[in-house]
Order: sequence, then C-alpha cells, then structure tokens
Amino acid sequence: MELSVTRVLLNERYIVEERLGKGSYAEIYLARDRYASPDSPYFHVVIKALNTKLQGDIDEDLERTLIENFENEAKILDLVRHPNIISRLGHGTAKDNNGRVFHYLILEYLPGGDLSKLCRPNGLPLNQVVYYLEQVCAGLMKAHEKGIIHRDIKPQNLLLTRDQKTVKITDFGVARFSELIAPVTKVGTNVYAPPEHSPLNPGELLNDKITPAADIYSLAKTAYVLLT
Repeated sequence: MELSVTRVLLNERYIVEERLGKGSYAEIYLARDRYASPDSPYFHVVIKALNTKLQGDIDEDLERTLIENFENEAKILDLVRHPNIISRLGHGTAKDNNGRVFHYLILEYLPGGDLSKLCRPNGLPLNQVVYYLEQVCAGLMKAHEKGIIHRDIKPQNLLLTRDQKTVKITDFGVARFSELIAPVTKVGTNVYAPPEHSPLNPGELLNDKITPAADIYSLAKTAYVLLT
C-alpha cells in the first residue's frame, strides 16, 4: 500500500510535491523548501519515506529491522559528510494524508540522473569514467575512514548534480560498521556484490566481518559497466 503524502508539510518547511519513484520498502518524493529562494540549490529536496507496507503485510521482526536500517542510514550520513556523498538535511516521523505514520529522511536533490542512465547504450569514454570514479573513491575513502562499508555500490546509487560534473554516493540503507562483529546478512545487488556476500550465493559468509574490499569489488564491477 503506497503512502499519500502530496502537499504534506514536513519539518514545518518542506512541502511534498510529487513522487519520483519507489523501491522495495521506500518511496522517493520531491519536496519544496518554502523558506528557500528558488535560486538556492536546496529549494528542492528529496524525501525518502520508509513504507514497511509497500509489499503488503510483513512480520514484526522484518519491520523492526527495516526501521533500524532506516535510522542507521540517518546516523551514517551524519558521520560521512563529504562533497561526494549525498547530504542529509533532516529526518523525522510524520503522518500521511490518511493518517498513516511513516519515517522519512530529507536529502539533497540531485537532478542530473544516475550513472547507469548516463552510460547507456554504449558506455562512457575512459577519461569520463576515470573522472567520475575518482570522485566515488574520494567519497568511499571518507566512509571507510569512519569504519563504514556501503555494501551496495552500483551505477544506480551514484547520482549526478544538475551540471553532471559532480557524482555523489547515495543509498546507505544497508551500510554497516566494519568493526561490528555479528552475523552478516547477505545484501546488495547480485551483479555487483562480491560472490561471498551475494544474496543468491548459498552457504555462509567466509567470515562475519565485512571489510572495505567489498566496496572495492563492487566499484570495479561498476567501472566495467560504465565502460561497456
């Protein structure tokens, strides 16, 4: 069941205008800052709304995990503020037009599209790929310095500014702290995930500690896709 949030006011300043898309358990909306100048880069923002009912009813354990991951994403984005990582502008809990409670993140709006669309249908020139990947590496270095592993690096999660000169890493929804020792859930996108981390690969992980190598593997697969 989708949320109904058009014209809802969030954080006393952001007016939701339209839905841009949706994932498995989140809906993405465009909102306007009623206090910002139309010339401001933050006049429009993105609202990432958690919707645990988007795929129908789920059990309490999964719902709790989804909420924990969503809250974790907000904390991580505060730790890894960097020019090549999407900025979190706020977060909170609200009710939609039908009274349904939902959690949300307020993120900067990146209207330049993602690298998966930019590289179609014949790939990008080598110098352009290197230009973008240098920026992604800078953002990943910042995250790894903070002990954070993204776990879902792929062209679709690398968004561009309006002029398409700056690329930013997005979607830290399944990110994890590398020093955390606990059972590891296999996540990520199968094409880009390391074999031992892929949800489709049977068996247990080789170890219960994820390292930056997981992101580097995914980045290498991303580079191949961008070039071809």
